[in-house]
Amino acid sequence: VGRVLPTREVPLELSAVPMIAGTKGAAVLVGRVPPGVARPTAMISAAFTPRAAPVTSRRIAIPPAAGDGGDATGLALVSALALEPGSYEIRLGAEHSGSAAGSVHTFVDIPDFRQAPLSMSGALFHVAPEEPGVPRSQIDGVLPFVPTARRSFASSDTVSAFVQVSQGTGRKDALQPVTVRLRIDDTQATAALRAQMSRPS
Repeated sequence: VGRVLPTREVPLELSAVPMIAGTKGAAVLVGRVPPGVARPTAMISAAFTPRAAPVTSRRIAIPPAAGDGGDATGLALVSALALEPGSYEIRLGAEHSGSAAGSVHTFVDIPDFRQAPLSMSGALFHVAPEEPGVPRSQIDGVLPFVPTARRSFASSDTVSAFVQVSQGTGRKDALQPVTVRLRIDDTQATAALRAQMSRPS
């Protein structure tokens, strides 16, 4: 992940989503190994400043799976990096037991969830039938489902999204009523779905 350009020996997808973690912010990284690609033995996630100075990184071992000829539906790689408000370059890498490795880069802005009077996280997406995800310690009891980095779906898929709304995790002001409006546009920029959800204070 330290190279200026991504390594392409192992194909990867990546979505970096700003989320509320306790009273602070974090980038939840959702990588994806496509179907039929052998399961990695480790994943490395890292955050850099816009000038490529390293901020933080993690290396997580991935346990083997039985009959490991590659996951038929793809494999989600989930990691989280605690970050202060600001703009970051995010890099995710995957290693195989041999010398093969792959990496992918993207960018994320972490809002000041502590002080902003109203803010929203990014959206985590879920698709059913669900893909397997690793490591489970980053998912079970932490996220409501195994998220996916996929952004193309079939008509047979059931897709849902998860977002967080905050009125300042470090503020002491009284909570106010919140209304969330959802609109999904088709490829012609026509609203295919509209919804509204309200929650009193």
